[in-house]
Order: sequence, then structure tokens, then C-alpha cells
Amino acid sequence: MEGRAHLRRGLKYGTRGLSQKGIGDPPSGFASRSARRPCPRQPPRKRSSPIHTTTLNSEAYQSSNPYRAIRGKAAFGNTIDVHTHLYLPGYMDLLRRRAEVPRIIPAPPGSASDAPERLLILPGEDADESTSSGRPIGREYWSVEKKLSFMDVHGIQTSVLSPANPWLDFLPPLDALRVAQDLNDELHAICSSSYPAPPSFPSSAPVPRFLCFGFLPLHPLFQSSQLLPAIVRELERLATPPLSSTMRGVILPAQHLDHPLMDGVYEACQRLGLVLFIHPHYGVGKGSEVNGDYGHVLPLALGFPFETSVAAARLLLSGYLDRYPDLRVLLAHSGGTLPFLAGRLDCCVAHDPAFVWGRGGRKGGKLKHSPSLYLRRNFFFDNVVYHQAGCQCLRALLGEAGKDRVMWGSDHPFFPPVDAAEGEGSRQRPWPSAMKNYEILWGEGTSTDEVKEGAKEEKWREGVLWRNASKLLCIPTATGEREGRE
Repeated sequence: MEGRAHLRRGLKYGTRGLSQKGIGDPPSGFASRSARRPCPRQPPRKRSSPIHTTTLNSEAYQSSNPYRAIRGKAAFGNTIDVHTHLYLPGYMDLLRRRAEVPRIIPAPPGSASDAPERLLILPGEDADESTSSGRPIGREYWSVEKKLSFMDVHGIQTSVLSPANPWLDFLPPLDALRVAQDLNDELHAICSSSYPAPPSFPSSAPVPRFLCFGFLPLHPLFQSSQLLPAIVRELERLATPPLSSTMRGVILPAQHLDHPLMDGVYEACQRLGLVLFIHPHYGVGKGSEVNGDYGHVLPLALGFPFETSVAAARLLLSGYLDRYPDLRVLLAHSGGTLPFLAGRLDCCVAHDPAFVWGRGGRKGGKLKHSPSLYLRRNFFFDNVVYHQAGCQCLRALLGEAGKDRVMWGSDHPFFPPVDAAEGEGSRQRPWPSAMKNYEILWGEGTSTDEVKEGAKEEKWREGVLWRNASKLLCIPTATGEREGRE
């Protein structure tokens, strides 16, 4: 009885609206806010400088403490960039000939004679007034010279080039396969050429400045299963000399990764040792009802990471990773929301009838492991997240055993300095957007009193900057080391 009485008293005084007093009245003996004893005045808390207070003005950033601090690190010049795009000349010509999105259009009427062309790339972009003019596409999008200049300024030893979205999804199936072969040959020719590193970089061993992920159109497969042999033959060609000297895998759209016809693709990639780089393009919705009149902000900031999250989750839920346990998958943009929601995914799988008892229409039945185990075993992540909190969340998911799963990325040529005139994003100066992905490795702001030190932290940074990519993609480094593929 005493326990019940205590419960009744708790309900009476602990929940508004349940007492016999007026609704919202405090129980007797409860001091009102005005009658409470005032708190002593506290001195203002010292606030660390958030990483996003770093100016996006590249001229100011070049003389800032973070840039000077990072330039002075021993690791600067060893970096391997696993997320960097190049619009091949052949691909540019293809986009210029098109009349529908994706396409490249001339500069708007009235522009200066040297104004850059404009790129319309996202679905529905031409129908939205806030995005219909496209974005300027200067030489940094296709020029190897400008790519090398960017690498030299940002301490990048090797860039693993990948074709930019939307790849070849807009072409008829047979045309897409034919064009992919031509563009893969063009990409290989660029990467196999010799490009010297600047004298300031470590130079104890010759290193490749460029390697690549190749084109692999998948929509032909989904339209006709008879095209699977042609797709597998292209994978085998990429993994055979001479192309194998530069190709480290293929880039795939973050769509249909759980499709039944993907079985043959995954079998070939595991057998050939090719890495799959999963990159978004389509987002999770279209039109103003999803994106509003806010330009590219919502599709790029939220739609892209959500698309990657859903695609990767469907892949690990499909059971393919039980069938191909040695498949290696690199996720763009730090895996989207998966590092933050991995525990929720584990919990839902553990309680869902489709997985607990193999019911619910799911043909594969149970998974052998929890989703978070696949994330730590089969998946790798770039650090293109632009904030320390996202990187910390990724570290928490992977734990000590997964410290070799995160790699540095720039996402060049996107997000140029905001103070650059249109078409001048290729000028030889630091890009604050790319430098943020250095900053998050040393701490917020990278000022000397905030830098995380210690052997463990130094090993983590070294892994992200070059060692992890060297191991995954078999890239020789300036230190003379060459990690073998996993």
C-alpha cells in the first residue's frame, strides 16, 4: 500500500494536470522561479573555436593559423586523395552535344567573352528557377594541369581519380557500354603518364600522381540480364594489364545495390580484387516539394548522404556480403548517416520478423551478423564530412579494430573558394573546403593549444592521410612503403 501511495503522490505532484490544484499550478512547497535563490554569476566559459568559423575566403585562409599549421606537418605531401573527380575531355564533349540534363550549356547571354560554360547535372535542375542556370564549370573540372596544381597546394601525393556523376546512366544500354570502354581507356592514358611531384614533397621513392576508379554502367544490366557477360568482361579488362596498372576499382551509383542481377558483378569484383566506390547522384526525392527554393543545398547536403546510406544499408541487408565476404566497398561522404544510425539499424534487424525468423517475404532469411559488423568488415569511408563531429562518429562506429577504414578525400573540383570569380576555382591557392578535411584530423581550428597529440592520434592521422588508402588500393608511397591489398 505504501508503494502505491508513493506512486499516487508522484503522479499528483510530478505531472501537471493530474493534481487537484489548478492545471499548471505548482504543488505546495515548490518555489516559483521569481522566489528561487539567484544563481551566482558564472564567468563566461572559454569556447573552443568551431571548425566552421574558419573563413571560406581563400585569400584570408592562406595566411591563417590552421593552414600554416597543417603545411608544417610532416605528413603534408604524403596524402592520398580517394575522392576526387575528373571530367574527361571525351565526357565533356558528350555533355556538350546533349539537349537534356545532364548537359553543358554556354554561359548566359550578356556574360563576358571568357565566362565559363555552365553544367546542369542533377535531375530536374533545369525546371527549378533557383538552379536552372546551372553551375560554372571551369578548367579545374577537366584539366590535368589544374588537378596537379590543386594537389601540389594541398599536399596530395596521389589522387585516385573517379568519373563524376551522372556517369553514363543517360545513354542507351549498348551505347553506355561502348562509351565506358572508350572513357576507361582515356582515363588509363591520363593516369599512366608521368607527372613529377613538387620538390617540397617527400621523394624517397617514385610514386604515381594518378590512379583511378573506372566507369561501369549498371543500367544496361537492369534492362537486360543478357548484358551481364559484357559487364563482367569489362571488369576483367580493367583488372588485366595494361589497365590494371592504374585501375583500382570502379565507381557505382548509389542505386540498386541489392538487385538480384548484381550477383554476377559482386562475384567478379571479389574474384578480381576490385574495390567498389559507391557515390550518390539521385538523392531521395525530386522537385520543390522536397528541395524547396534553396538551390542545391538540400540535394547536396542531405540528399546525397541519405542516398548513400539507403543504398549501403540495402546492400548489407540483401545478404550479398555473406555470400561475398571479401567484397570491399568504399562509401562517399563518410558513409552518409550510417555511422550515426548503425545502432538503430542493428536494433531493427534484431527485432524484425523478416530477419529473426526469415519471414516477411525476405528470401534470404537471417543475416549471419549484425549490420554494424558488415560496416566494420566490408566498408571503407572517406572523410569528406567537413566537421570534426562527423569524423568522431565514424571513429566511434569503427572502434580500434576499424582504424584502417577511413581515408582522406577532397571532392575536388566541387566546393571551390567562395571568393573565386566564376571559372577561377582552379587558381593555385588553398581551398578551405578541402583543408577542413585536414583540420578535423588535428582538432577544431587546428590552433596549437587544441591539437590532439599522442602516438595513438598520430597513427590515426597517418592512416587517414595515406596508409589506409595505400593498403586498400595497393599504392606505393613517398616513404618507400607499399602496403599490400587486403
